[in-house]
Amino acid sequence: IPDPSVVNPRSPSAVAAFLKENPNNFWAHRTNTQSLVRQKQWDAAIKAADDLIALYPDFVDGQSNGYFMKASAYRGKGDIENEAATLRILSEKSAEAYTAYSKLLELDMETENWPEVLQNAGRAMAINPFLKNIHLGRGVACQELDQVDCAITSFEKLLDLKPGNPSEVRYRLANLHGPSDTDKAKRYVLDALADSPRYREAFQLLLSLNEETSSQ
Repeated sequence: IPDPSVVNPRSPSAVAAFLKENPNNFWAHRTNTQSLVRQKQWDAAIKAADDLIALYPDFVDGQSNGYFMKASAYRGKGDIENEAATLRILSEKSAEAYTAYSKLLELDMETENWPEVLQNAGRAMAINPFLKNIHLGRGVACQELDQVDCAITSFEKLLDLKPGNPSEVRYRLANLHGPSDTDKAKRYVLDALADSPRYREAFQLLLSLNEETSSQ
């Protein structure tokens, strides 16, 4: 790291000039890339991040590594596919890259890539098992993949963590229990309606469960 009297770290032009004279300086590459991301110069930031990665490919700490900043630039461009691809490289290089796993989880839920959601939820859970979005993502992925026991376990753990949308979680649990345990499904759907009386889908599910009970 150069002395501030040599280069002002808050001046993008000064950092760029220093980098030109010192092309192998890690600090200059990282600071320049951070500056380009902040300025939303996405294409330049991607190129700078590639240069940083080439210089130090195994640097994966925090959010100031080349992979994460490159992914951020792709996100700024609206290029979700390349953002996800970059984050996957980061997640493979760092077993502790929770931020990458969490972002991948979000991206893969948007694109309904359920196997990847499941994989990255598992990785993130190994780092911090108490975050709600992990259990939500895992539960939804399991439900979409017809892994009923996995989905039930995930949503029940999510309820223990007091999610912001308990009615939706209980509605999902009611749907999952419906085919095998009507009574339990009713309890969950009634709890969902107690929290959200205007929850139309939950009300329709309750009617359906009542019809099944009466026909037995």
